[in-house]
Amino acid sequence: MSSEAVVKKLSPCALSMLAVLGSMAWADAPADLSGLQANAAVSVREGDTWSPATFERKEGRKFLIKYSDGTEEWVTADRIKPGGEAGSTTTTPPTTPPSTPVAPPKSKVANYPTGTEVEAKSNAFWNPAKVINRRGDWYLLEWTKFGKYREWVEPWRIRTPGSDYDLKGWYSNPRVRNGEDPPRATPGEPTDDRDRPADSDSADGKSGANAEQAKKKGDVFGPPDNGVALTEATRGGRAVLPVAEGPWAYVPAAGPHLGMIAPTILPPLGAQFAKYDTLRIVGGTAIMPVASDFAGEKHTGVVRLTIATNSTAAVELNAATAALAVSPSGQLVAGRSNGFFHGAKSRLDVYKITGKKATPVVSFFPNPASDKADIDDIIFVDEKTVLTVSGDELASWDFATATCQWAMPVKGKRLARSPDGKSVAAVTADGAVILDPAAGKVLGTLDSDFVPGDLDFSADGKRLLGTGDGMLTVWDLTTGQRLYTLGLPAGVAGPLAAIDSDFALIGPYLFDLNKKCPLWKYETQAPMAAAGGRVFSVYTDGKMRMLVSAQLPQPSAAAAAKAAKEAQMLVKPGSSVALDLQIDATDDQKQAALAAITRKLEAGGVKIDPASPIKLVARTDSKNSNKQYTFHGPMFQQHTENVTLTLKTTTLSIVSGDKTLWSVSRSAGNDPGFLVITHGETVQQHADKANANSGAWIADAPVPTLVAAPVDLNTLPVSHWAMGGVKDR
Repeated sequence: MSSEAVVKKLSPCALSMLAVLGSMAWADAPADLSGLQANAAVSVREGDTWSPATFERKEGRKFLIKYSDGTEEWVTADRIKPGGEAGSTTTTPPTTPPSTPVAPPKSKVANYPTGTEVEAKSNAFWNPAKVINRRGDWYLLEWTKFGKYREWVEPWRIRTPGSDYDLKGWYSNPRVRNGEDPPRATPGEPTDDRDRPADSDSADGKSGANAEQAKKKGDVFGPPDNGVALTEATRGGRAVLPVAEGPWAYVPAAGPHLGMIAPTILPPLGAQFAKYDTLRIVGGTAIMPVASDFAGEKHTGVVRLTIATNSTAAVELNAATAALAVSPSGQLVAGRSNGFFHGAKSRLDVYKITGKKATPVVSFFPNPASDKADIDDIIFVDEKTVLTVSGDELASWDFATATCQWAMPVKGKRLARSPDGKSVAAVTADGAVILDPAAGKVLGTLDSDFVPGDLDFSADGKRLLGTGDGMLTVWDLTTGQRLYTLGLPAGVAGPLAAIDSDFALIGPYLFDLNKKCPLWKYETQAPMAAAGGRVFSVYTDGKMRMLVSAQLPQPSAAAAAKAAKEAQMLVKPGSSVALDLQIDATDDQKQAALAAITRKLEAGGVKIDPASPIKLVARTDSKNSNKQYTFHGPMFQQHTENVTLTLKTTTLSIVSGDKTLWSVSRSAGNDPGFLVITHGETVQQHADKANANSGAWIADAPVPTLVAAPVDLNTLPVSHWAMGGVKDR
């Protein structure tokens, strides 16, 4: 008996129920497609809407159909039925076709028919592929270069071969192995910034940090995700001019003096500690950022020592954060995203420390608009404010709300905090500056003839030291005058730690600031830091690690300093040098370097004399090696390439006979374990480009006009760190 006959015998109530049941049955039951012929009119369902199309062919359980605009798509039996009906929905059974068919809405996505050869962005590269199917705005592609696997691809990842259309970012979806559907209902929009204005700051002052995180999240070249919801940074803070508005206004003040401190055993983090790369001491708290990777288990965190109580705690952070700073109270720790590549250290993370627990306070990007936005340094001003150096900008932040209070341009990557915690030193294009960070005011500008990579105040606050490129600058902060810039003896290099106005540590060497010479060497297993008149380091005895301290110079070193004579200067105002430049550069670059070096020497009162026994030598040395690189692309794409690598090292030095008085060098075209190349570039092309004109940097290099007679560092007395401090050999 037909369903129509049954309906005539039912009550109105039952009739309504049957109508609903009939509608459900019609929507769920596939139509009989056994007699479907090529070019037959069909209807295809997309959601609840049926659109007219033409059947082309069947393969297995899939049907290839073509819409009126030429778009093709593979569909399953539950989405197709005979008859070219349009506009109907699955809530009622289709009956008579509409008198005027409704065309399906025209897609804004470019049409690539089945079989079309295209290029598509796969991870970071454009690779050839073939269109296999289309589902809505999704395309099923088969990669034709590597393994012929299939993937559902967003339309904005596809281009015609030879097109210059490009897409920033790193994109991929899971392989299609067993006819899986697209990974989500719609492709959405790309997370790159093709269509965004060049200035990412919007009218309301928001920086677009969430968009930045969306762009980088999942990108192996971006900051690793720490699982904390991002706060959108508010820009628009007051611009601070990097020069003093009036006379020198800094008043030196000493910090608290630290007495004898007992050795403190440091607790482990995770399975074990790797090593201590940084030691920072702020007020009465010492912080040692640590990281370990043991049996594939990664940990990052800090060991915090409260000096007054001699108590320690190992505090584990999210492994996506590398700690850099501690607040004056010791209750807050700030760090940057723990990424590997350039641009992956750009997120600021702040944690509150309670006992051994770290609770996230805020995460945001201080400088999302800059492509040089890695965070280079962080300092807490107080419990509410941090300073960040990021992308050549120093900025003050109310970190709880991610609001910029003031900002200024800088050249140096490091900051220094005064002993009393009220001032900060930074390096700008005009020289070093002393700031009042709370007021956002420059207290004084210090003359500088190079950009120091490291800064530190003496414990009494009366001197500021800067080192970098083999140079040492000493400023008198009572007057705001530069005392001298010295070319350090060859071999004296490393982290800077100012002890007091008379002595500093430069790497493992104790340096006499008044007599301008190294006096002593300290063998240590970790960096040293100075605070409150004491020097701290980490001593390792088997598996036990201890924070130890000593008052330096110890009596034996102090006696050596008293007996030492001031270093004899071979290069000084009134002296002369000869020039010898043999560098890897173009002729124009060589002339520019020669002119720049001459100008710097003459500005310091040093004359150029070809007959002088003191020579300034610039030379590029080359060394070739062969190496095989394996290219790893998306999924399992790979091939090998044999490359000739040329290591070019350009050294700028001042020599006297066969003795090197001072030197600084840079290398190009090194032998890296991995390379990141751009699309269409071979490894050989990348290597050749990396070391082209490798000596051109000489034109911008600092040149000392005060250099001492040679020092044999091997003859210096040596002490080593032990449980009780330092012990002489």
